[in-house]
Amino acid sequence: MPPRDSTHPLIKKALVKEGWEITAGQYVLYQMLLRQVDPGRDLYLAIADRTYDEIFSEPIGELVIRELPLKLMIVNVEAVEVKQWILPEAIERL
Repeated sequence: MPPRDSTHPLIKKALVKEGWEITAGQYVLYQMLLRQVDPGRDLYLAIADRTYDEIFSEPIGELVIRELPLKLMIVNVEAVEVKQWILPEAIERL
């Protein structure tokens, strides 16, 4: 298992502060299982705001958000708080 990056504890702290339940594992696997077990539950991928700015705000990142689809929770790691929520429907087609 790869080591966690330095933003992991900060993102986790921000989510716990907001009252979220933290899970570990692969997003796509959870997404597939939740559709079967609890289809009304939403699954979000929490990422640092810097990661969003560098990857997911670019055209290739927007494609990934739409095609998987990914629901993103953007966390400001300096303020240790949730900054933004992004749904796949909010991303315009290229």
